[in-house]
Amino acid sequence: MDPEPKPMNLGSGEPSDPATALAAAIAERAEAQRIGLRHEVARSEPLFEQGRPLDRAFILHSGLVKLTYATASGEEWIKSLIVDHGVFGPSGQGPSASIAFSAVAVERSVLAAVPIGWLSREIAGSPTLAAAHARFIDWVRLRKEAREQALLCQSAEERYRDLLASDADLIARLPQADIARFLRITPVAFSRIKRRMRGG
Repeated sequence: MDPEPKPMNLGSGEPSDPATALAAAIAERAEAQRIGLRHEVARSEPLFEQGRPLDRAFILHSGLVKLTYATASGEEWIKSLIVDHGVFGPSGQGPSASIAFSAVAVERSVLAAVPIGWLSREIAGSPTLAAAHARFIDWVRLRKEAREQALLCQSAEERYRDLLASDADLIARLPQADIARFLRITPVAFSRIKRRMRGG
């Protein structure tokens, strides 16, 4: 468990990392049973839409996916980023429940989709998988808390400086508009921050 969690769903890629470990454990079972085989999605391809029923969870094997909220006025804000390895989809919802956010591939990505019912049964039937799932849930909770604290207690410039310090490689992979959406500011405000930081 990280002592200072980052405010996004980032895994280290190491086998012991909770996101990587859970994704690998689910993928191993799914592929053994030929459920949810890996496939590639193109950059900007939507994976699911906010407000639509969703009965599948997604395993990211490589690439970058953004999870977003759309406001009534049509603004898009990024709630989290799933980077290189991870699991995402409905949480604690029935198979016919509408999901509260959308998912879009930011870059070409490889992933698999598995039925929620199948995944729930696998977790319930395997103490090892259940333990990996519990570690992952706790890991995500800590990141959500860090994200909430950053949004409430830091300025947008402070949040951007922290991202540059901790995740410069990720920042280089994101379109500028997506960095602004993750910081929860407009692209114009983000341009002002960058100009100010350059001393211009």
